Amino acid sequence: MEKAVGASKEEFVKLINSIFDDIITTIEGMSDENLQATFVFACAPNKPELTKEEGYHFIRDHITDHRGQAIAILRIKGHSVPSYRPF
Repeated sequence: MEKAVGASKEEFVKLINSIFDDIITTIEGMSDENLQATFVFACAPNKPELTKEEGYHFIRDHITDHRGQAIAILRIKGHSVPSYRPF
């Protein structure tokens, strides 16, 4: 993954969109069997075992939470909010 340090806003947005596109391509290319494979989510306090599909949904929800926080901050500071780009 490229580093975004010192990147312009346009470069950063392009990088983030590219990362999301790569994730979408990866998930679309996974078989149902692969999506049901499990892993230990070591970052969580209780280290649950999740399927890859459950892990994807967790990450999506986590990103959505941070997006909501960013939107609130932008609006409080009087900035316009970028349009939503659904998957």
